[in-house]
Parts: sequence; structure tokens; C-alpha cells
Amino acid sequence: MPAHDSDTTPKSDLLAGSKTVALLQSVHETAAPRLSTLGSWTGSIIRNSLIYRWLTTEPEPEVIVIDLQNTHTIGPFITLLDSIVDALVPYFEESHLKSSIDVLATWATTVADSRIGHLLVRFFEPPAAPDQTEQTNHHDDSERN
Repeated sequence: MPAHDSDTTPKSDLLAGSKTVALLQSVHETAAPRLSTLGSWTGSIIRNSLIYRWLTTEPEPEVIVIDLQNTHTIGPFITLLDSIVDALVPYFEESHLKSSIDVLATWATTVADSRIGHLLVRFFEPPAAPDQTEQTNHHDDSERN
């Protein structure tokens, strides 16, 4: 099958007389610098805004502890929860659920003291952190070289 003329014609020759392509190129040449400037200006405004700076500031290293029981909104709920738990504790102490939990805890302690338990503990235990002295000595050795 013979090749069509359009197959061998370069794209630039095909698009050379197109008014649409010329219009799009003109818009691109005109709008690109303005869009770039607009983008830079918008980014600068956002980065210098109070809300952006507030959201991206590093938190203070001090830990603030708030006793929620002394607050007016959470305090009553904590007091209510404490009274409910105090009322339910005697019933829980004599329940089948507590005796089942006690049996499970005894079994878990027995398994933990076995060889399999020790293997499981060793397997799931995270590695020990390196000593500060080892890190300092290694750092000193690298400075000498």
C-alpha cells in the first residue's frame, strides 16, 4: 500500500499555515510570562501570610499539660465516668469475664516464661539503641583520619 503524503510530511509543514496553531502560540508567548509572574506573586503572598506562617511554625519544645478534670467542658464527663466505673467495679470483680481474664493472664505468664515465650520476646523486641559512648568514639575516630 503506498504511503500517503501526510505520512512523509513533517509536522511543522502541516501546522505551518494553521491559524489555530498561530493563535495558541501567540497566547502562550503572551500569557506564559504573566502566568509565571502571577504564580510567583501568589506564592509570595501565601508564604508571607499570617495563617501560613502560623500553620508551618515549629511547635515550642516545652510540653504543656492540661488537667482536663479541672475544665468546665470535659470535667463533668470525667466525673460522670468515674462514678459509673466506681459503681460497676463490684459487679466486675465477681463476674465470669474477670475470672476468664485472670485465667488468660495466668496462661500468658506461663507461656512468657517458657522457651517459646522467650523466643517470641526476642523476636518481637526492638533492637537496643547504640550507646552514646560508642557514637562519640566513632565520631572522634573519623575526625582524626
